Amino acid sequence: MKMVGVRVSCVVSVALLAAEACWSQPLAEWVVKSGQWRPTRHEVAMLHQGAPAGEAVALCRTVAGRGGAWRTGVEPSLGAAEAGLWVQADENLAQGLLATLGGGPASGGGLRLRTPGGDVLWEDKLAPWQPYQPYIVEAVVEDGRARVQLFEADGKTLLSQSPWVDAPAGSLGQPGHLALYTRDGRARFFSWERAEAPLSPIVADAPNKRRLVQGEDSPWVVVGPGNWMWTDITRTRLRQYAVIERSSAILRQPTGPEGTWECRVRVSPGAGGAGMLFLADAAAQTGFIAWLGGEWGNGGLMLYRLPLEILWSGAQGCWHYDTDYILRAEARGGWVRAQLFSADGALLQESPWAPMTEEERTRQGYLGFMTWMGCAEFWGFPSAEGAEEIAQGAAPAAPQVPAGDIGKGWFALGDGAWEWANDALRQ
Repeated sequence: MKMVGVRVSCVVSVALLAAEACWSQPLAEWVVKSGQWRPTRHEVAMLHQGAPAGEAVALCRTVAGRGGAWRTGVEPSLGAAEAGLWVQADENLAQGLLATLGGGPASGGGLRLRTPGGDVLWEDKLAPWQPYQPYIVEAVVEDGRARVQLFEADGKTLLSQSPWVDAPAGSLGQPGHLALYTRDGRARFFSWERAEAPLSPIVADAPNKRRLVQGEDSPWVVVGPGNWMWTDITRTRLRQYAVIERSSAILRQPTGPEGTWECRVRVSPGAGGAGMLFLADAAAQTGFIAWLGGEWGNGGLMLYRLPLEILWSGAQGCWHYDTDYILRAEARGGWVRAQLFSADGALLQESPWAPMTEEERTRQGYLGFMTWMGCAEFWGFPSAEGAEEIAQGAAPAAPQVPAGDIGKGWFALGDGAWEWANDALRQ
């Protein structure tokens, strides 16, 4: 499959340079192969590719060589199929490799290393990026092999990293140029260069190795735009890293309709709340949440019925940022409750037992986790890979579950036989 379309070979006019004093490189050093490339006025030199469809390539005559670390900053537009750089490209665009954003399952997302003909050598379909946000794409070339990595715009925060991949014969054999590339979309580029050293060596715990795998072949599903990853390659602590409104990670392993669910949780500064879903569906539209909410960083335990029916709210001042807690939820005999414990098992707050609907009393559901307006970590749940078990004896024993609703707003506790006789309650 040939990925390079019609090539328009013309040098961008040097006359434009006078109008763009911010540029550090003369525009004569660029050769437009295809697309609509123009300089823009910013504090750093930038190139904007404005053609909305087809392939666009701009080749830089002065950034050239063989091997090393090739990189560029890129801001992809909404709907762009690919945007990135071409390393060791020749004038005919027949050699070299492309490192591009794209290839994800939806608009935004994905990182790949491929040949000019379209053969994908490596890809991370879930590499996180958003349209109109700046990122750094880097391709490292060495002795007939290459690897690619993606960073936030700071060039320090690693988002995805490939292993070394052998390059096809002849693709990296000769010195070549750096080129900028888009397919079916606009993008802006900045800070392009070839350096001797990469921004990061290969690391054992690259984010793509820690990312929560989701999809048809995984028991996990993410609801919302969050960035859920394990904090390290031991995969014991699950963290939602994105500062977004709401996101849930749900483990599609049915439990219930009765049982006890537990996890440990730590809410990061600035977040509005976090909690544990139980007896939930895969879309987080039915089930319950044991929730740390209320006042941000100084709130209380809450019990919700999904999607947003509050069953109980506790006093404020019971949970704080950067503090470890245990969340526990129980469903028994048609009743449900939530509890909050300190990290050493001291009971801090608990809800009263709340009645379940007839449908909820027979329905199985999933365990999951939710964040709101920020980040949080969850661990200690039995289904986590390598998770530590929470000592069941650390918390006080549950009281006897209500025997049932006896009408008129009353429910029975204990072993008694309560009943109404006219308007009198009799035991």
